[in-house]
Amino acid sequence: MTPATAADASGSEIPASAPRAWLALSLENRSHGGNDGYDDKPREHYSWDSTVERCKEVAVGDRLVLWNSKALLGASVIQDIVVGDDIKPLYRCPNPKCGKAKIRLPKNGVDGKCYKCNVAFPEQKTILTPVRTYRSRHDVGWVELDGALNRFQLRELTENPDSIHSLRPLRWEDFVASLPDPALLNALHLLERAAATIQGGHKTAVVRVRVGQAAFRANLIANLGPVCAMTGTAPGAALEAAHLYSFAASGEHYEKGGLLLRRDIHRLFDAGQLAVNPKTLTIDVAPETRKFPEYGRLHGQGLVVKVTAAHAKWLALHWQQFRSA
Repeated sequence: MTPATAADASGSEIPASAPRAWLALSLENRSHGGNDGYDDKPREHYSWDSTVERCKEVAVGDRLVLWNSKALLGASVIQDIVVGDDIKPLYRCPNPKCGKAKIRLPKNGVDGKCYKCNVAFPEQKTILTPVRTYRSRHDVGWVELDGALNRFQLRELTENPDSIHSLRPLRWEDFVASLPDPALLNALHLLERAAATIQGGHKTAVVRVRVGQAAFRANLIANLGPVCAMTGTAPGAALEAAHLYSFAASGEHYEKGGLLLRRDIHRLFDAGQLAVNPKTLTIDVAPETRKFPEYGRLHGQGLVVKVTAAHAKWLALHWQQFRSA
């Protein structure tokens, strides 16, 4: 069986035409001076938004080949795509005659710099822009291909080798033929079996989008700054708008009913592993989570943002739900 075929449940080969494929840049912190970046887990999911070239063309059933700007990481097939809306901060040079995105942001008291006009600045220009967000899931068919092809070889397999975009159309059959080790071709059978289970491909995933969530988050950032209420300043890409009450039950975005929390902190808060004592406004970490130093150090610490009486009310309800015993 060749990588251009897949097997059904009975083991029979299923012929496949050349599928559409993408070469996608995936880094631990995929960002540049112009934005806060994207959240990627190469073996599980890949994120992009409507500021990315050809963002709408990626579809369920497409092959996804990931690299880290130096070498190949792996390949898979897109199982589904979650689509949503958000407000994205875009950072630009504050020089009115420039305004370009190719900048180094100010950090630790050191001025930022524009690489286009060479101006140094203590604070960048920030533009809050509505975007459509996309996240593909591809964990079932993931095949590790670590370093099998270098950046020069990968670029030559794209439709436009000179492209600088994070998503680039890739010639899938040529990519498969370029893999140097026959064992890697055998490994691709996993990918093709996964592809065979989504033969319908190119379909719209059913997604629940929180109406008003983007504006809710943007309002929190405007009022509180890019600060996790429990751990302090964090990159915008790591911060989520956390409801201090059950949004699923109410369906409402109450004013003063949310705080910005780092993604991992948000998950633990929603699960009740982190809570805030409404009397002392200090963080309470559940005993089973306290054994992890990253979270244990938060136990007994105060919040790093000033909370209002309304915030305190919602935090008290959360405390009652998870700590009343």
